Amino acid sequence: MRESHLAMSEKDSVSGALRRIESEVDVAYRANQLMSLPRSQAIWHFLAECEEIPIRLGYQSSRDGIVQDPMAVADYLANLAKWPVIWIWKSCAPSSGFRREFSDDSYGAAFELAKLGHNYLDYQTVFTYASKNTLSLELEGKRIRPSGVVRSDTRLDAYDRIVNSKEKVDSDPTFIPWLMDRMKPLVRVNGTRFDYRVSRRLMSSVMARSRPVLDNRFRLPMDWRIPVISLRQYFCIVHVLWCMCCIHLCARRIACDSGCVGLGYLDSVMTIGKSRLLNEVSQYSGVELNVVGEVLDQLTLGNCGQDTPDIVLQPLVPLANDSYGIAPSLVANSYLERNLLVFLNRLEPARDAYSRLSVEREEMDRERIRKELKDLRFRFAWGHVPGWGTASDVDLAIVDEEGRCCLILELKSFLEPADPREVYQKSQEILKGIKQIRRRRQRAATHREFLNTFLSIDDSFAVHFAVSAEGSIACGLARADDVALVRSTDLVSRIRNAGGLRVVCEAIDRGDHLPEEGVDYAEHARDVEVAGWTLEWYATRIL
Repeated sequence: MRESHLAMSEKDSVSGALRRIESEVDVAYRANQLMSLPRSQAIWHFLAECEEIPIRLGYQSSRDGIVQDPMAVADYLANLAKWPVIWIWKSCAPSSGFRREFSDDSYGAAFELAKLGHNYLDYQTVFTYASKNTLSLELEGKRIRPSGVVRSDTRLDAYDRIVNSKEKVDSDPTFIPWLMDRMKPLVRVNGTRFDYRVSRRLMSSVMARSRPVLDNRFRLPMDWRIPVISLRQYFCIVHVLWCMCCIHLCARRIACDSGCVGLGYLDSVMTIGKSRLLNEVSQYSGVELNVVGEVLDQLTLGNCGQDTPDIVLQPLVPLANDSYGIAPSLVANSYLERNLLVFLNRLEPARDAYSRLSVEREEMDRERIRKELKDLRFRFAWGHVPGWGTASDVDLAIVDEEGRCCLILELKSFLEPADPREVYQKSQEILKGIKQIRRRRQRAATHREFLNTFLSIDDSFAVHFAVSAEGSIACGLARADDVALVRSTDLVSRIRNAGGLRVVCEAIDRGDHLPEEGVDYAEHARDVEVAGWTLEWYATRIL
């Protein structure tokens, strides 16, 4: 019998529907052929599928003339890999061996599991938001229709994506072509297989040449300490892993161009013995074996009490025969610093360190804004405004004497959220910032004289307010018609391009900094199918 329209804005109704879907998804993934394989064999087939996707997209790009953003491809891979790896990890029995083999059945099963995992992320997003009352859901039969401002206005979501894509541009686009040239003489192809040898001299030169690329992805002070080690030690260790993965990816591309049968599928997943990886990472990084061992243990899937491990955060997959399997595409395009801090936030003993780093990041963001704008002859102020009571703490004020303008910022500095739950958590921080800005704006309206004294300005100065976030504005979950939300890197870029403050402040007050659908990004509706359910959702593409 067909169900009538059923409003699911109540939390209990949402939870009930989610339980039904999770139950049917559980049946769907358990029916997948990979689930009948031993864990090492199943996860090897799935990681090989992850490595096939960039190859398929590359051929599609060549055929259709589409330029693929490698970071967008990496995000896509990370999203589709999350749940299938968890399902395999929980459902398949540990095994004592695995084989590199091509099987039509396993190849197809891995593809279907990847598609199910990718689609399930949309359900996770929608139901997480609905459970927090940021979306309403309507159910007709097994068709789910979300509604609410998050769905009807996607500009803030697109804004986050656009700024992210600009921030994630590598500082040295010549690195991969340079590495390809160095690797060409070293790759050997034998039918369906390829291999290569890397000397210590080559690895040293690869690490030296790639340093600017990694520096662009590590922005925290290297002397900061996290549990067990310093950030500098962590950087040195993951730098070696990152270089190994880049080398492997280049070797496969060379093998494909050299006619390797099956496009190098059998060697697409990088496999390496645990003791060998430990010794090589210590040798190339210069970090002591025991410290390297601690970090590799932390990066191993399922360790540190992770019952639902995330392969992006723990990319070393323990296979049989005392070896690791690594999907090089997932590592080479990851933002490893962000992954580390997200992981720390999931470990009970490390959360205090994570919270401390978050506070220090806000101070860093203020200093970075000041440094990048200092040559424009602005004045800066921050601290307590006497006479403003509970609204007195100003994170950063930028004063433009020539333009007779002042911008007061509430700074929010946190990592780009990794999942819908973290997006929601960040949105609550943004909403707190919005409330703080409203209180300060009200104080400025009723007690302007205190602000004038604090900033050494007079009533002829226009005063503007905004919440400035370093890593994300929570993808549109937090919004306000009366308070501007802006990313700090975008704000600095706009001020530098304008050469002054007033025109930028007026623009962000109007929302002119937000992208326009059809001009800056395209949105299209899509039906997302999972286990017989259909979710009416959307996708965006940066133009």
